[in-house]
Amino acid sequence: MSDTTITPTQLISDFGGYYIDSGQSLKDLHLRPFQPFETLEAFTIVPENDTIFRASDVQVGEIIQAYQDDFTPKGNLSFKGITIDMFNIKIDQAYNPQKLVKTWVGFLTTNNTDRTTWPFVRWFIEEYLLKQADKDLEMSGIYNGIYVTPTAGTAGTTAQSINGVKKIINTKIAASKIVPIVSGDWETSPEDFVTQFEEWVSQIDELYWKETLVFNMSKKMELLFRKGMRKKYNMFYAQMGDPELAKIADFTNWSVKGRFSHGNSKKVWATPRWNAIAPVKGYENKNVFELEKVDRKVKSYTDWWMGFGFLLDDLIFTNDLELS
Repeated sequence: MSDTTITPTQLISDFGGYYIDSGQSLKDLHLRPFQPFETLEAFTIVPENDTIFRASDVQVGEIIQAYQDDFTPKGNLSFKGITIDMFNIKIDQAYNPQKLVKTWVGFLTTNNTDRTTWPFVRWFIEEYLLKQADKDLEMSGIYNGIYVTPTAGTAGTTAQSINGVKKIINTKIAASKIVPIVSGDWETSPEDFVTQFEEWVSQIDELYWKETLVFNMSKKMELLFRKGMRKKYNMFYAQMGDPELAKIADFTNWSVKGRFSHGNSKKVWATPRWNAIAPVKGYENKNVFELEKVDRKVKSYTDWWMGFGFLLDDLIFTNDLELS
């Protein structure tokens, strides 16, 4: 099994294979921005002691009837099981920062033979591992993930570690548990897209028009929607703040939200937040790493359980694109 790759080759080429304290410090180490795990905000996190989430869908029938002296009871109550799978995901790292000693970033090392105490370890966890974990789950897990049983001894991808929203919704559509609202391909003109989207959401059953709904989509689709709102309703939005541009006309509780996780996807989905569940077990471990010393290597690792799912399938509103 390969260790975590630490490559100072270009740094040595640029600044030399030695450490000279010229005042450089952590503030001089520049990482590119990490995408936050923002799609998780569409879900209600539910801590669990078990490794699977179970609840019940309760369905009822009407009870009102015309009066008569005879006692004529009616009504029905049925219970159906709800299961949301949880997946055991982990982070494993093994590394020896020794190769950094004779480099410009030598300030990340010390003379202590216990390498778990080196400044590099804390920086590595706080600035890389914690932020990269959020990025991985956002960009490859929560939306695009499709679980694949691991191959023994081989590290798998984030996308193979958990089932994401797209997989979950499409599986329910294939099983006729969700009936998608037909959208066809989306318009590319901003104003036409807004009109098309307004017509599309208006097909949702009137029973749910008072629910608070956020329609999750790609960042590009959200931008197209905002541009279209400015053009179509310019006289109304001239003095309004930017948040108003994400709201859907005639549905005051509904808005759109672009997600990093959706990439270039044309699929749109919404459900009341209480209906979208993210069961977790040991989720606090996501930000806590175990450290081990093995010879001159440092091992940093953690694991937890997590899943995504929905309580009531008929409250998931989505379109008919990208069904596989």
